[in-house]
Amino acid sequence: MMKHRWIALCSACLLLGGCFFLKDEAGSGPDGSEISSDQVNADEINPVERSRTEQTLDDPLLGSFYRDQLSVPQRELYDRMAEGILQGEMTYTLKDLDRENLACVWVALTSDHPEFFWLNQYTYLLNNDGNDYLRLVDEPDPQEVAAIEQAADAIIDAMPSGLDEAQRAEYLYRLLIDQTVYDSASENNQDIRSVLLNGTSVCAGYAKAYELLCRKAGVGCTIVSGRALPFDEDEATAHSWNLMKVNGEYCWSDVTWGDQEPENNPEGYTMSYLMVPDDVIYARHCFDNTLQMQDTAIPNIFTMPAANDSSLSWYARNNLCFDYYDREQMSALIDQTLSVDNPRVEVQFSNDQAYREAIDDLRRQDDNLYFDKGWQIYGWSETIAVSYIDFDDARSIIFWITPV
Repeated sequence: MMKHRWIALCSACLLLGGCFFLKDEAGSGPDGSEISSDQVNADEINPVERSRTEQTLDDPLLGSFYRDQLSVPQRELYDRMAEGILQGEMTYTLKDLDRENLACVWVALTSDHPEFFWLNQYTYLLNNDGNDYLRLVDEPDPQEVAAIEQAADAIIDAMPSGLDEAQRAEYLYRLLIDQTVYDSASENNQDIRSVLLNGTSVCAGYAKAYELLCRKAGVGCTIVSGRALPFDEDEATAHSWNLMKVNGEYCWSDVTWGDQEPENNPEGYTMSYLMVPDDVIYARHCFDNTLQMQDTAIPNIFTMPAANDSSLSWYARNNLCFDYYDREQMSALIDQTLSVDNPRVEVQFSNDQAYREAIDDLRRQDDNLYFDKGWQIYGWSETIAVSYIDFDDARSIIFWITPV
């Protein structure tokens, strides 16, 4: 009788805010025999320069964005798993795919399918007779699956009728910001449960929930993970956001960054990160495309398409994106827009020079027409003024009425 040697490599290739992790765990083979465990270090993806490619994928909803970049053998396993998971299958024959190939398939599968929220880790079983297996560790909770489906469908059912693709994307962007609180301690914050069931999450939860809801609404959307440089930090941190395809054009959205702290932005949101082009998102975001494993690195596992169309942004669609800075034009806009009933307006500039001229004017100490407008123009008391916050990556500014 042939003796079999089993090695278990339990891998949790998670999109944890932009990093893939590998985790080790002991277990048993498909036949119930005991197997040993070899440690796999939990190393994060190394940040690399972004990689772009022109893609002509016939996938308007981006539901197979990562699958379509896999090799033929990788796609074969991906397809078997995507179908088998729905049938409750837990073990899959690998058919000569090594653990590096398996890691790529796992990342693609979990990125394309936010509805498989329970997939956190798997066991890679190596058998010396050539029959290697992948075994899923986690099983879905039917009640959670049903609750997620009910919550998502309720959101889509409540969406106003007659909205075009861009308007549906905006509706869901605003809804997630309104209904979700950013909380790094939130439960299940790496998947859609945190957002759709608990209303608290971090970037991974925001991005996966947005991916799921946009597709249900007929808008192309997928998660992207990498690193981002927040305004108040010196080093980039792990982060997740979304690649979108709206009206046939690629663009980017970051719902997490759209959800602002109330103390810095009274109404708690900005449109600066909705359906934006490359120059906005890549100013402070960097896509990671190298998978760092215990003893090897897999470079260029996925690539991103170019997104150069700025016409999809909220500012362009609302005629609030300006090619140059004109002091009187901006003053007139504030005069015509801001009121007690409409205490807020956002604008954007299409180039750095115009944006910088606007910011320099705002910061003038001797003749600042903006901060004094509350009482000079409207006749209010001197306890009311116009304040602002700016976002240099998006070249956008929010003005709002505030007490002095």
